[in-house]
Amino acid sequence: MTDEYVKDEDKMLCAASYAFGVPSLYIILTDKRKDKFTGFHGTQSLFMWIGYVVVWIVMKVIIDVVWSIVYLPVLSSLARLVMLLMWLYALWCGYRAYVGEYFKVPYVSDLMERGGSHQ
Repeated sequence: MTDEYVKDEDKMLCAASYAFGVPSLYIILTDKRKDKFTGFHGTQSLFMWIGYVVVWIVMKVIIDVVWSIVYLPVLSSLARLVMLLMWLYALWCGYRAYVGEYFKVPYVSDLMERGGSHQ
């Protein structure tokens, strides 16, 4: 579903929040969160980036534990590949927000709905 009545400035802000994460804080901490489109995408991208950070920390801990037992250099490359794929997905989400589309990120939107954010 697309929204043709959203300003291009808001679409760009939402796309940047998916691609880089930090602009989602701007959306959440200002009056931009009151706008339906930017509030939805800002909240969703913030939850997504929090999830990315959690995944990164868990991967680092697992790699450190495995490396304390046996050194496997492929784990570092695998972690980089996972992070690259997650960032590419974030860019895809940013593109979809830039064209004015409402969409749900799997697991993230479920978490938002359970928490009561933008029902």
